[in-house]
Amino acid sequence: MLEQTRARLTDCDSARLTILPPIGSADLELHVAKNTADVVTAIQCHHYMKRPERLKALRACREVLKPGGLFVTFENIAPRTAEGVRFGLAAWKRFLVDNGRTEQEADQHIARYGKELLPITAEEHLDALAQAGFRVVELFWFSQMQAGFYAIK
Repeated sequence: MLEQTRARLTDCDSARLTILPPIGSADLELHVAKNTADVVTAIQCHHYMKRPERLKALRACREVLKPGGLFVTFENIAPRTAEGVRFGLAAWKRFLVDNGRTEQEADQHIARYGKELLPITAEEHLDALAQAGFRVVELFWFSQMQAGFYAIK
């Protein structure tokens, strides 16, 4: 994904754009000075984290932003109900099998849900962003078990 980003942004002013090496969101402050970034993205990064780690990562993303800076994140999310989880996981499994995974591989992948993969609901995402100190937090895209959020410092 980083290579695709670099390729798409080759014409951008390199003095205004910095693509960081792969780092965890919680360690962002070690690589970027506070209040210097206009935009921070975290795409499919936090759904493996427990709540305290997630909040630390969100706060680190906020800290490097300038006042009024934009944070954008896309994450796997948890449905609100047990039936929603069953329906979502069944759809996810169908997608995996339809795209080349065996039934067994798909089952192993899905079995990570709630163990390694720790998604939270869209509402919990909004609450976590607010807890991290963002003044504006919004859901802007939603599709079954994935969602996109933006927050403004």
